[in-house]
Amino acid sequence: MCQSYDGLVRKAMHALFGGFSRSLFILAALAALIAAGPFIAEWFGDHGLPGETIVFLGIVIGACSGGFSFFFTMRPRSIRSRALRQLGDELGLPYSKKIRLPRGVRALPSFQLMYDGWTVHDGIEGHRQGGPMLVFARSWSTDGYEPTRWSICAATTALLKAPQLLVGPRHLSVDERPILDQVVFESETFDRIWEVRTDDQLLASTIIDQRMMAWLLGRRPDVSFELRGAWAMAVSHGIDRSAPAALVDALDGFLEHLPHVAISELGRDY
Repeated sequence: MCQSYDGLVRKAMHALFGGFSRSLFILAALAALIAAGPFIAEWFGDHGLPGETIVFLGIVIGACSGGFSFFFTMRPRSIRSRALRQLGDELGLPYSKKIRLPRGVRALPSFQLMYDGWTVHDGIEGHRQGGPMLVFARSWSTDGYEPTRWSICAATTALLKAPQLLVGPRHLSVDERPILDQVVFESETFDRIWEVRTDDQLLASTIIDQRMMAWLLGRRPDVSFELRGAWAMAVSHGIDRSAPAALVDALDGFLEHLPHVAISELGRDY
């Protein structure tokens, strides 16, 4: 994938200062403080200050900060990995510590909206019900100094060749680039809960028909659904122990509710 200079800078900042790396920096600084403690305490003592107390408080604060950062960085990873491994066992798909995404998946709307500031981690990959299935973890940060955000994604192929379409809970979008238009529907209830963005409003209205709206309104707005070309993807918002399995069920439900008229108009050749 061709990445802009800005996107590469974001990835570098995320690798250096985000999540796990930030935890390691804090722990390394704590180790340096402990090693240099006697000299620092002596310097403060020479200036009439309680050096030993200052160093002790610094070590305590550093230990609490490092432990807190490390725990809340690694805990979601371990929960996520266990859930992905379990789902792989249930579906008969192998687990991998690193997933390489096909070009069609990387072209889905949410990837395009993130300014390339995303990273794909572990997941499962294989074939299910005659088509490809990928379930993987994705992280991103709008700024190297901002907290890292995580999501679980499930992707497979659909029966149609669709325009860019992103259906997500309102106010939970990862939208950064204004490259897709918002679609307004006649249902105020639907528009209040769900947000639809696309590059083809007519076809989007065909896909999000009354039956699809009813299905979306009947479920919790905690998953986004995407289409582009032959690929479809569901994205969870936040890390949940049961997210991978529930996400695959949500993706199946979304595909089952695609209107027959949309499939006949946009059906792809095999």
